[in-house]
Amino acid sequence: MTLNTQLLTMLSMMIGGIYLGFATETFRRAAMTWKSNLILSYVFEICFWITQTCILFFVLYNVNEGELRFFIFLACLLGFSIYTVLFKAMYKRLLEFFIKIMKTTIKWTIQTINVLIIHPIKWTIQMIITILLYVVHVCRHLLFFLFKILFYPIKLLINVMKIILPEKVVKNITSMATFCSTIIYKLKKWLKKVFLKRR
Repeated sequence: MTLNTQLLTMLSMMIGGIYLGFATETFRRAAMTWKSNLILSYVFEICFWITQTCILFFVLYNVNEGELRFFIFLACLLGFSIYTVLFKAMYKRLLEFFIKIMKTTIKWTIQTINVLIIHPIKWTIQMIITILLYVVHVCRHLLFFLFKILFYPIKLLINVMKIILPEKVVKNITSMATFCSTIIYKLKKWLKKVFLKRR
């Protein structure tokens, strides 16, 4: 390894250490979201460190073809220390500010979607259901009213026939009327059941 390559490797690893500080801080802040889930915390922790190792080794491979030396680890540690001393406090404040903006944006977006899309759709559906129920209610009352109108003359005719016709004929007519009345009653009961189910 030439001197230029060594210097470039040290510089790259110092920058890599600074990057690792930023990445670790970001990951630690994000980890607060799933810290209650122990398994998830372990899985994400392992994935994070594997990813960071791969990134740093990729940088190292492009600089000196992946040749590992002790000073490389020292350079990386130095970079991380530089991040801790110079950038950590500022980056934490910046990260919290960014998270706050993100939370506000997401909250505002959800509220906007609720006001402009969800609430109008819910209101429209409620209105349609109310109108349909009202139509069904009106139709039911109209049907019962029509039944009364249709069978009122028949009822009158039966009463007149009871007076005019012989008793035997009246009995036959009465039994037929009772039969028809039973059918009508069952039909009315069925209609009520159907309409009530739809409501």
